[in-house]
Order: sequence, then C-alpha cells, then structure tokens
Amino acid sequence: MKFAASQSVEWIDTANYGREIAIVDILINSKNEPIIFGAYGDGYDAPDLSNSRTFVECLTSNGERKWINDQISGAEAASNLAQDEAGNFYVSLWLSGLNNNVPKVEDQEYEAGTYLIKLSSQGKVQWVSQKQSPHSLPGQTRIMPNGEIVVTSVRAGGSARHVYNSTGNLLSSQLDPKLGYAQFDRFGNGYQRYGENGQVYLIKYDSAENESWRITINNQTRFFATHEGDLYLLETGPYFTSQLQKLNTDSKILWIRKFTGESEFKIHSDGANLYVAGLYGSGNTAEGQVINKIDIFSGETLWQSKLKIPEHRVNALTSSEGALYIAINSVFEEDAMLVRLTDAQWQEPAKDVTGLKNNAPESVFSVFPNPGVGAFTVSSPDNCPGFSFKVLDAAGRVITERAGCAGDERIELKHCTKGVYQVRIQPANGPAQVKKIIVE
Repeated sequence: MKFAASQSVEWIDTANYGREIAIVDILINSKNEPIIFGAYGDGYDAPDLSNSRTFVECLTSNGERKWINDQISGAEAASNLAQDEAGNFYVSLWLSGLNNNVPKVEDQEYEAGTYLIKLSSQGKVQWVSQKQSPHSLPGQTRIMPNGEIVVTSVRAGGSARHVYNSTGNLLSSQLDPKLGYAQFDRFGNGYQRYGENGQVYLIKYDSAENESWRITINNQTRFFATHEGDLYLLETGPYFTSQLQKLNTDSKILWIRKFTGESEFKIHSDGANLYVAGLYGSGNTAEGQVINKIDIFSGETLWQSKLKIPEHRVNALTSSEGALYIAINSVFEEDAMLVRLTDAQWQEPAKDVTGLKNNAPESVFSVFPNPGVGAFTVSSPDNCPGFSFKVLDAAGRVITERAGCAGDERIELKHCTKGVYQVRIQPANGPAQVKKIIVE
C-alpha cells in the first residue's frame, strides 16, 4: 500500500511482510532500483526464530515488488548489505540456532554461527562461506578495490576483521580486543574506534594496516567514511542537539555544522551531497523525523524536510538520481515503511539557512570532455546568464573559481595532478549542481 503523506513525499510503502518487520539497509542497483534488506516474521529479537525470515527485495521506482528472496531463516543479527560492480550482493549473518531452531539457507541446514553470504543481482544465493571462527557478531561488510570482501564484526570486549576472496574462502582473521566498529574507504584505509585509559580515539590505518593518525573523540560520536575518502564525525548531544564535522585525509577539520532541535544519527553521501537524518523535537519528546541535505564543501543546509510519523525512527537511507529512499522502523511495534522523496519536491530550504527557495525551471549544465587531460568546458544548453562555478579537489580545496559567467566557460586544469575533482555550479536562479570530472 502506498499513500502520499505530505507535499514532499512521493510515496510510502507499508507492505505487510508478516507479523513484524525491520528494514536493516537500502541499496540502489545498476538499474536505479531500490534493494531492501531486512527481516520479517518473529523478528531478530524474538525468543522463537523458527518463523523469522531474512529478505532481500527489489522494488521498482514506483514501489512495486520486482523480486524477493526470503529463504534464509534463523538469523539473529546482520551486517549492512554490500554490492559489487557486477551487481552481486554480500551480507554477513549470525545464524544463531537459539532455542533448538535449525538455521536454513534456501532449505539447507547450517550450524549456528556467523557466515558471509553472496547473492546474485536477482537475489539468488550463490554461496555461503565457511563459519567464522572464533564467533563474532556481524558489523560492516565492504567490497575492496581488489575484489576481496572485508567483514568487521564485534566480539566480547573488542572486534574482529575477516577477509574473504570472491569465492567465499576465508583468507585471514585479525582479532584485537581493544578495537571497536570499523569502516573502510575504497582506497583500503580503515577507521576504527579505540578505547584506552578512559579515552576514546578514532584511528586511521592505511591499506598496509599502518597507523596514519589518531584523534580523541567523544564516546557518543559516530563516524562515517565515504568511498571517496571523506570522513564525517557525528555527535548526538542531549535534548535534541547534534554536531557534524568534516575531516580531510589528514584529520584536519574542514567545517563544523551544528543542529538545534534535532538528534541526527544517520548519514549518506552520494559523492556530491550529504544527507543527514534523525529525529526532531524538544525537551525529551520526539515529534517526527527530519532529513537535511548538506553541501559537502561548505556544510550548509541546502534543504530540510520533516515527516511526522509517531514512534518511528530512521534506520537507513540512500539516494539515486534525485530521489532519496528512507527506511523508517517502529520503535515499539516492529513494523517498518519505506519512504521515497525527490529533490524536485524539496525546494524549501531550512528556516535557519539563506538558500534555495525558488520555482524557476532548472538549467542543466554539462562539463566536457570527461575524462579529460586538463582542459574542460562548462556549458549550459540555454546559455544561462549569471552563473558561477568552483572547482574543488578531493580535500575540498578550491582550485579555481569564476563568477558572472554566460554560455560556455573554459577551465584549465593542466597544472593539476591526475584524479577526481568536483565542479560546483551555481546558477543565478536555482539550486546548485555538482559535476564530477576526472583529470587524466
């Protein structure tokens, strides 16, 4: 069932999968279709798991079911859902076997333990890895540039890091009682929490597992490492206050964004923008869900939208081609819904930010050739007058900028090193547009 909740919501999917449902993660496949990963039945926290099912489901952009695999039973904990370039999916699951329930994957029985499972782009199980040893609970699953799959997991008093090859063979396991939840960027750098003598640190390791730097963080700080190597620290304070920081690769703070009346706890980046979601309210009372679109270069809010769905919180979010998908789980009843919103419906900026409210049609800019060897052209098909642009490197530094442009504008980047750059284009009327370019 789908229904419009407000002007900014395109649809909400509240399909009934069973008695209880929780959405764990959302991905977008190569066809720009949302992939939903979660569990239904008696739920991960129920004493009887015989009726619980872990599912991976593909929806169309209209919210209709395209396919579903719900043939994994007896799981009690899960990592995120990861996707490789071929569209295959990977997830680490704890098949607990509690209360004499026998875990099954597509009718095949398995011993209780934590496994890595690969599914095809159509949701068919390709293989189930050998059981992790020693046992640990799933944390994060990440596909590395060399095709290996890294699973970080939580153990009593610390964490573990397991590396698999593309056929599901366990290559190595690294245990450390002092390390906590870990994340990795596409360059192979790792980021982990570390506790010692009452202090909490965030440590960056390079691909050879050498320590690059460490910084002191608050015990309530969450961290989010993007594929591009950007690092964001999100600290949720009391009484609906939050703070978001962006750090460069050398741990230097690039900007700090403070939120008042909001408790933020979920982050998603599409490489050009940042989406931060949580709850809004006052005192100790939550009123609903809030989503902010943040400019990754300045930390400014581009727009903000609020949903008012009682006793629910945002559990996962992702974006694709101007659409944002948000998984909202119930706090008490263990039901869930998927919300789709679009940028075109979100031109109202946050009240405390001077910004983008305007109803003029959007001019579509292009940058070509891309990739290029150093000379690029910024072009607007309708010769939009009065636009400006900045070119920024991966650390957010401005390489060159220009204002008062019209028609085609040439950019010379022959002096720049090879790599990926961002071109941030600001029309005289309308929202900013960000284009990625590659200097070869």
